[in-house]
Parts: sequence; structure tokens; C-alpha cells
Amino acid sequence: MRPMQEHVVRLQNPFWTVDVWPNLGANIGRILHRPSGQELLRWPENLTSLSREPYIFGMPLLFPAGRIEGGVCRVGRELWEWPRNDPAGPNHLHGFLWNRPFNVKDYSLTHVVLQPAKITEDLLNRQMHQPLEITIYYRLIDSRIEMRARFVNHGTRPVPFGFGYHVNISLKTPWEVFLPGGMPWVMGKDLMPRHLAQDESQVAELKALPFSVRNLTCDLCYLSCTEDDNTIKLISPDDDSDLQVSISAPVPFRHWVLYRPNLDADFFSIEPYTWVHNAPNLAMDPRITGMRLLDAQDSIETQLSWTCDGN
Repeated sequence: MRPMQEHVVRLQNPFWTVDVWPNLGANIGRILHRPSGQELLRWPENLTSLSREPYIFGMPLLFPAGRIEGGVCRVGRELWEWPRNDPAGPNHLHGFLWNRPFNVKDYSLTHVVLQPAKITEDLLNRQMHQPLEITIYYRLIDSRIEMRARFVNHGTRPVPFGFGYHVNISLKTPWEVFLPGGMPWVMGKDLMPRHLAQDESQVAELKALPFSVRNLTCDLCYLSCTEDDNTIKLISPDDDSDLQVSISAPVPFRHWVLYRPNLDADFFSIEPYTWVHNAPNLAMDPRITGMRLLDAQDSIETQLSWTCDGN
């Protein structure tokens, strides 16, 4: 039995085994590509490890995603003040879903539908000032994993909308990473985006593309300029393997956060976001920052998909 098995909902087909933790933020804790035997995600041995480093196992759901300066977000006359829980500074980090319980609403061997439990829903609605309905869908469709998230604002006022996944890739394979066409952000010492770089040479970590993850440490933001094919590819450098993993994030995803804390880390985080860190507080074109509102009585849906080719 795998660690933490009592918390798992398992999806499986000939291509994939996917373990979901409903009580831990509807987090996908395991993605196994069965033909190759490749474990794609970093996962904890026990709950103690997970509670010590909650963001960097599996792929937690982030809403609102990323860093918000000072934990403060203002839209028009409305002010949101969120807990300052960021170790890098007095900021809010990653929202209110990643460690909260979800309920399973529908399940089969190849799909599961989840919604926040009442305690999660109450916290979210209190922090966002409006009643929100969130539904998470995970489905195996032949050789593809499809992940959808649907947000509905049942309130009377808009709320800021920024959603993402903290995808923590295991480095048991020393992947080479291929980014979609785009541009990195120049980051401040506070790890907040300042402006888009003129070219990759302004961001030392991305001077050589594609890059080998094992040789990289970073905490940076990247804007994709290819809306039709916003895909990150991971390719094994092993001469005996033709394994290639693709993570595709269509609009409204356009931003990626790339994170590895040190050269000893056994993981690399690839985080698709609908907005960049601190988007509500950046005085820039929202077409660049991804800043948007979820209007009253409106909905937004996102999709993320995985494919894996080779052995």
C-alpha cells in the first residue's frame, strides 16, 4: 500500500494511474505513466512531510494564485485583505484551496468530480466577499489526462480571478524543459515581477534554452505569447528513452511560474497561472498581467491536459 492510501481516490486506465487527495485540497498526489513506469510528480511519504512543505508535493490548486503584495487587493472601491503567509515577505501566497477538504460528487475508475466541503466554501466566500461555486474535474481519456476547473460567482459584485496549479515535477528523471514562445519577467529581490524582459538574456536562468532542470535554481515568472499552443514539454535526456511529457494550458492560462529552491531539491515546479504574481496591483495592461474579474452571475472555466509519449 502506498503512503497515505486512506486519503486517496484512484483513477486508472492502460496509460495512467492518478491518485487524488480530496481531503487535502483536491490535490493530485501522483501521476504514473504506466507504459514507461515514470512517476511524474513529487509525493510525500507521510502527512508530516506534507504539512511541513505543503505547496511542493503533488499539484495543489491555487486560488487566488501566486503572491499578492502585502496581502492587499483593491478593485474599484472594494478592498480584499488576505493573510500574509509568504515566507519570502509580507505577502499573501496561493489562496484558500490548496490544503482544504473537498467532497467527491461523482466518481468512476476514469473520472472524479469534486467540490469544496462546507468548511472550505465558508472560508473561501468570506475571503472573496461573494458566494462562489467551484467544481474540479479530473478525467482520463485514453492517453490524455484532462483537468478542468469551473468557477461561478453567485454574488452581486465581481471578484478578482487568478487561478493556477503548483505542479511539482519529480527529478528522478533529469528533464530538459522546452518553454512555449514567450518572454520572462524581470523579478525584484522580493520575488515580485517588475516588467517583461526585452529578451531572455536579461534573465540569467533562461539564457540557455532548453535547459536541464538539474542545473537550475530559480523563482521566476514567464509569459507565453503563443495562445494557440501554450505547452511546456519535458524530454528525457536519456539516450535509451524517447519519453516526452507535454503539459498544455489553453487560455485563460498564459503565465507560468518556474521554481526550484536549490540544486539539492528533488523536484522542479512548473506552475500554470491565469495571471502573473501580484496582477491586481500592477499598473500595467491586463492583457499582459492576466488581471481579470469574475463578474457577478458569471462563470470562468479552465483546462489543463497532460500527454506522455514514448517509453
